[in-house]
Amino acid sequence: MNKIKKMTTLIFPVIIFSYFYLLSIDTPSYDDDLYISNYQTIATLFQQAYNDYFNWNGRVVGQSAWRIIVSSNIFVSAFLIAFFALSLILLIQYFSKTRNIIKYSLLPFLLSFFSVILFSPVIGQIFFWKAGAGNYLLTTVVILTFILPFHDWYQEGTIKKSLLYYLLPIIGFIAGWSNENTSGGALLIVFIYIILGRFYKKISIDIYQIISIIAYLIGYIFLLIAPGNSIRTRATMSTLWLDQSLLVHFKNGFIAVTKSLIHQYFFLLFLIFVLTLFFMFRKQYTVVINSLIWSLSGLATIYVLSFSPLGQDGGRAFFGGIILIIIALNILLNNFMNINSSELFMNFSTKIVKISVLFCIIFAGIVVTAIGTIDAHKANLSIKERYNYIIKKSPNTDAIIHVERLSYYPKTKFSVNYGLEELTYDKPHTFPNEGYNKYFNLKGIVLDNR
Repeated sequence: MNKIKKMTTLIFPVIIFSYFYLLSIDTPSYDDDLYISNYQTIATLFQQAYNDYFNWNGRVVGQSAWRIIVSSNIFVSAFLIAFFALSLILLIQYFSKTRNIIKYSLLPFLLSFFSVILFSPVIGQIFFWKAGAGNYLLTTVVILTFILPFHDWYQEGTIKKSLLYYLLPIIGFIAGWSNENTSGGALLIVFIYIILGRFYKKISIDIYQIISIIAYLIGYIFLLIAPGNSIRTRATMSTLWLDQSLLVHFKNGFIAVTKSLIHQYFFLLFLIFVLTLFFMFRKQYTVVINSLIWSLSGLATIYVLSFSPLGQDGGRAFFGGIILIIIALNILLNNFMNINSSELFMNFSTKIVKISVLFCIIFAGIVVTAIGTIDAHKANLSIKERYNYIIKKSPNTDAIIHVERLSYYPKTKFSVNYGLEELTYDKPHTFPNEGYNKYFNLKGIVLDNR
């Protein structure tokens, strides 16, 4: 029986990897991806990172990762995306595991996967859009990897001196330089672990942990003070916004973030709230605390966007914070599923509740995945159809190319162009039109309004 369970736990990660791999291969480059050449060297990557940092974007790590992914062979880029997607799910599973969990249990993995599917924002923009994969998916995995040794130290009371431990300062520096709000949220989790571990559990702190945190802070400071950040803000925001005070920005942003959370993530937050009350009623405060560390840090990660000029609409900027909240949910779900039936009021009632919760999550996850995948494939076909038309048309004309609207526009968050910008009708050399010009070597391109 154990052999079957072990084989199952190995097969399903392969299936999930294959899913992300195949859908990544099916997904064409779009918008920002079109601006990147298929040929990149260390020198060009360094030059582009330098230009980004001083002129547009402080996310050197994410931007460089994006350029590597988008310039790679299609099979290599799909492999990288699938690898980091699976890594994310395995990390969620690891952070949310319970002590009494069955060694070869498939349940935690399925809960991790389907919770990402159900609650993660704009999946297409993060897992299949190469710009999103570099700036959000990969960086989130690196950030969670940095948290991992501190999590183990807090939970187990000892330091595991593995390879990860010795690489921690380097990982910390990279993680700190990854993403403005997610890097900040991860730092909050680490600080909470350090405070609770040192003063509540009385665990000694290793000097290497301190060095790693300092390295993380240095990377984070580099990210925040990038000259390109202010240049980008001035270039993209209106004069009205620039003239407003920080207090006004926060007030308006706070309202916008709250609305987005209520409209798009109400069920996720409600489920966490109900399960938290359940464990508080049972006086299982350790479970509650472990969950709250992640959920409150996730909310802080999201609400810091109140100060930001953009990213308050519940889209990809929410990704890191939502992943932290998803980990909190999985902590509660795994502990709930591992409650012995005899501990509750009635064995039969307990089994019914467990089965119902599990069935709803898995069934909803399968349905959403199926519908989303079909929708993404249709959207991909319509984009490829446009690209084929451009390839046939471009050698025969020096004029600005007019293209029709896409034959299919996505309806779900799985599609790469869901929520992304379409070509303009009258500006052949502005974003995203200019990306088409660079990618297909065009004089200009516009959307046909006839």
